[in-house]
Amino acid sequence: MERGVTLRALVVGALLCAALTAGEPFGVLVVHGSPMCADFSTGGAIFVFFVLIFGLNGLLRRLGPRVGFSTGELITVYVMLVLASAIPSWGYTMNMMGLIGGLRYFASPENRWSELILPHVKAWVAPTDDLALRHFFQGLPPGEALPWRAWVLPLAWWSSFILAVYLVMICVVTLLRRQWVEHERLTFPLAQLPQELATTETPSAPWPALFRWRLMWVGFAVPALIFSYNGIQKYAPSLPVFELGTWLHIIPGVLYSTFYVRFEVIGLSYLVNTDVLLSLWVFAWYFMIEKAVFLRMGFSVGAQELYSDPGMPTEAYQAYGAVAAYVLIGLWVARKHLRGVFRKALFRAPDVDDSRELLSYRGALVGLVFGLAYVVAWMSRSGMAVGHACLFVAGALIAFLGLTKIICEAGLAYARTPVTPSALTHSILGPAGLGPASVVNLGLALCWSGDTRTIVMTSAATGAKLGDTGGVQQRRLFGAMLLALVVGLLSSMAAVLLIGYAHGGMNLGGWQFVGMTPCTGTWITQHMEIAEGTSGGTSWGKMGFMGIGGALMSGLMMCRYRFPWWPIHPAGLAVGLTHPTFHVWFSIFIAWLIKVIVLKMGGISLYRRTRPFFLGMILGAFTTAGVWLIIDWLVGRQGSVFTLG
Repeated sequence: MERGVTLRALVVGALLCAALTAGEPFGVLVVHGSPMCADFSTGGAIFVFFVLIFGLNGLLRRLGPRVGFSTGELITVYVMLVLASAIPSWGYTMNMMGLIGGLRYFASPENRWSELILPHVKAWVAPTDDLALRHFFQGLPPGEALPWRAWVLPLAWWSSFILAVYLVMICVVTLLRRQWVEHERLTFPLAQLPQELATTETPSAPWPALFRWRLMWVGFAVPALIFSYNGIQKYAPSLPVFELGTWLHIIPGVLYSTFYVRFEVIGLSYLVNTDVLLSLWVFAWYFMIEKAVFLRMGFSVGAQELYSDPGMPTEAYQAYGAVAAYVLIGLWVARKHLRGVFRKALFRAPDVDDSRELLSYRGALVGLVFGLAYVVAWMSRSGMAVGHACLFVAGALIAFLGLTKIICEAGLAYARTPVTPSALTHSILGPAGLGPASVVNLGLALCWSGDTRTIVMTSAATGAKLGDTGGVQQRRLFGAMLLALVVGLLSSMAAVLLIGYAHGGMNLGGWQFVGMTPCTGTWITQHMEIAEGTSGGTSWGKMGFMGIGGALMSGLMMCRYRFPWWPIHPAGLAVGLTHPTFHVWFSIFIAWLIKVIVLKMGGISLYRRTRPFFLGMILGAFTTAGVWLIIDWLVGRQGSVFTLG
């Protein structure tokens, strides 16, 4: 087994993580370019890794095979990058800092946040210095020092909380990795390109074997040329834009959809089994048609939930019920493996081997228990009742675990949980059962559990798969993961503070500074109210649709396990109709259609020959997006966006 986790790999990985997590806020907020760390695809990690391999490592390997980074060292660096990618933007930091600062800054007599929200926000949870917050959103006057002290306490407490959440996620991945990899044989599409990039035919080869495939460079060129043309068009507006898609309104205001070509989605989807791809686009249309029918009928079980758009609660809760059933049935299927885990953890069973895991099974269970205890205690100390915190955490774990397993199987570049754990908790208990303090803290929790376009659990699963495939010593890799998370947190928080005070958050625009806080504050105040004509308790209509989703998922999974010919994978039902799904279903359909034709014409051999083209498409899309971020920064222009955003 190759050690891989060397001192130089850790140093280079930490430096690249710092650059990536500081660069993402700058790229999104200042350059207004492509978000590179906002989604499960971790485009920023791929871009930085490609630069490392094509540039620095190629040079070092020419000096001698021992001078360049080994495969294990490269995998270590990439795993660190992919873990850090889940932190700086939609994953946590930019959301959290914009929200905890914005609740006081945006408070006004009209919205009454000073009366309704701020009394339930503890002084250690959010900054209380009005002048420091005004400068954060409006810009620091020349000559004044940055008010670090206003932020130190809340950021320290939030960092301890989120690191406990990340520890829980890594422990869950440790306990389930073998079940997913060896028993269920998930394909882990997100791990395939970095594995190819890290592997060379011989130790002395300067570049990976993938670079020798002409078809890979053809695939690379397709998005590179089209994106570059559209990038140039930003500087020469007289040129026509190369449009990659359109909207189609089948029934205006009721049934409509996007038809956009996204090269990174096509590339990743080509690596996925056809039954999974079929499920994803078929269920996207199932939910779109269902929504249209209910709108025409005037049927509703409530207003659209934050982060569940464009699906209505009828679709969102149905999908979440499917997620819950998907997770629970998956755990039942894994019961033999889990029995072995507990035997090893509690009784040191010699027949169960955990040497290839990130942590020993005993360590993972201890970390899981203490991590969950700290998360619940933190939320309770911040004002939420213990029972409410436990319900919320359970809902979050189900959402994260379901989404992680789906990503490991479906390779979705863009996805989001159909219902936030905050909305789920509110729908189960209602405002009367929760009380204002718990509702406020559910709103605060949206900064890390709401817009789940990327989560550390999925990154850790990808990293564990890469480490195992590459023969990297897993215990050491766990230490590298922790280092990446700490560096990513510190670097991204420092970057957001510096950018906010240098430019003024309100001048930067964007979701985190301008959109998220008003939406979250409105969500909190609306969910404090007891709906007229109700008892303010459980939303039974939403629970009913959650039950329907669970029943449908149970039926689909039964058919999948009992009938080998069953064509529809259940994953699509659990993905639901969220913003990412709505925008990528067409690209998934294209990949499905191409792969079906390829397999019909030439079987698995033709698929293997064409695979480098689609790997190149992924690499070309993210590399070009990264290059144009740098170009726009150097030139001082804005707005070249090539990822979903």
